[in-house]
Amino acid sequence: MNVIDFFKNPYVITFLAYTLTYSLHFHVISPFEHLYDNVLTGLASWLFFPHAVRVLSVWMLGPKALIGLLPAHYLIGYIMYPDRALFDLDMLAPLVASMSAVVAFEMFKLANLNLYLDDLQKALHWRTLLLVGAVASVFNAVGLTFVYQGYIDQASMYTLMTKYLVGDTLGLFLGLVIVVLVLRWVLPRPSATSS
Repeated sequence: MNVIDFFKNPYVITFLAYTLTYSLHFHVISPFEHLYDNVLTGLASWLFFPHAVRVLSVWMLGPKALIGLLPAHYLIGYIMYPDRALFDLDMLAPLVASMSAVVAFEMFKLANLNLYLDDLQKALHWRTLLLVGAVASVFNAVGLTFVYQGYIDQASMYTLMTKYLVGDTLGLFLGLVIVVLVLRWVLPRPSATSS
């Protein structure tokens, strides 16, 4: 396998996209957000693009997307919090967050609505992805609030849940807008044929 083939691997792409959006978040969005709202900024955000990567990668790859998501999330966690042990309770956060999209897609699948991308469904249905992503955001918000409950007071838990719900959903929405605009710019348009 050469270097180009390595970077064509969908799990490597998922790993890199997740890592890059997290880097964007912590080096650009989070410091800007901290200027105006420093309440729980280290735990949650009003705009969180990595959720878009989670939802899109699970949509395209199914539960196997975890092959790229989990290592990326744990690497980011290790880089951000090197003083924490891998088995601390808050190190469950990557597992909860990465699994949120899988749980949402599987929940719809159990209801006989298979919303994963397949060979017959090639179009990007942004409304469907936004719905599944919002459900995934609920799972993420509830799960991560549970993980972090020992670190924050009861009154802050509602703020934390709200920031997770809004940040994930807004990050997904804007991420989908960016993906659609990039695809329209990159992909060739069908040519108009004259008869």
